Amino acid sequence: MTGPVETRSRARRWLRPLGLLALSLACAYIIVGLVGRIDWSAVRDAIGAVSLWQFPILLAVLAVRQVLNATPLALFIEGLGLRRAVQNDQAATLTSTIAPPPADMVLRLAMFDSWGIPISSGLAGALMNILTFYATRFTVPAVGVVLVLASSAPYHALYTWTACVGAIIAITLLVVLRAVVLREQTAIWVGTTGGRLVRRLKHSVDPEAWAAQAVDFRSHVLHRTRRGLPLSLVLLVVMVVVDGLLLAISLRCVGVGTDELPTLAVVGIFLVAYPLTLFPLAGVGILDATLLAAFVEIAGLPLEPDIVGGLVVYRVITLGVPMLFGLVSIALWRRTDGEKATSHVPT
Repeated sequence: MTGPVETRSRARRWLRPLGLLALSLACAYIIVGLVGRIDWSAVRDAIGAVSLWQFPILLAVLAVRQVLNATPLALFIEGLGLRRAVQNDQAATLTSTIAPPPADMVLRLAMFDSWGIPISSGLAGALMNILTFYATRFTVPAVGVVLVLASSAPYHALYTWTACVGAIIAITLLVVLRAVVLREQTAIWVGTTGGRLVRRLKHSVDPEAWAAQAVDFRSHVLHRTRRGLPLSLVLLVVMVVVDGLLLAISLRCVGVGTDELPTLAVVGIFLVAYPLTLFPLAGVGILDATLLAAFVEIAGLPLEPDIVGGLVVYRVITLGVPMLFGLVSIALWRRTDGEKATSHVPT
């Protein structure tokens, strides 16, 4: 039977993502209102123009993106391998979409355990995967600025500010991460300091336990970071570029041509706006509205319905299809390895 404390704890887990999603949609409503009223019948016509032969192309590009996204797991976790890394990542993606944290991490660890990978090693590798992705999220706006400048798209000072702030965040994160890996004393200091800061909000936090966990984390990733970290960063940057190309292909599928909206501009602006994926469901709403405003400025208001249609196709492919991948991954795991999972996986 669920007690009142557990019920409140579950409610708090849902509160933050739902609040961020509501904020994202509110911002999207405001941005779309500034662009112009959308002709939804024209949007439906644009989506209906997508041919069946184009879907395999979209799925193939999506598959490349998903494999690149999962590769850091294989680099940071000894004995995992790329196939299982992809399977684990798809399953966790589905879980994170339909349930609040830490449900996705619990599933990850259960899968690692069933494959004979120690929980501590799997947890450390998964954490490295998350940190590397966060660093990438704030690195790619700088790449986007270069692409926008190389295109014929209008350039705004906001792009430069976004790239600079993102670069500062990414560099700070990577410097701290590198320092933790290189020196045990730094790991202890970071763990203790982080624990003390969090304890101001949550009194049950033990800074000494955080320090011990930081040292344990360092011991598991020490020998795989020198090669794994830079390679993961490169692969994840390529993954985001592929994601931008998938958006460009989606726009082409609904009839938005390269003359109206150059591919370099699409990918460049997508990379500049990529930090907005920090919001729930990869920034659904606020990212789409931001891209819509930028793309309409380039292509013109008459193409607004087609651009919205392309964004809808992109979202269906990148949010809907990975959920199907996740269902298949979990089903395969339960059929072959799930029964081997031990009971000491944290819940």
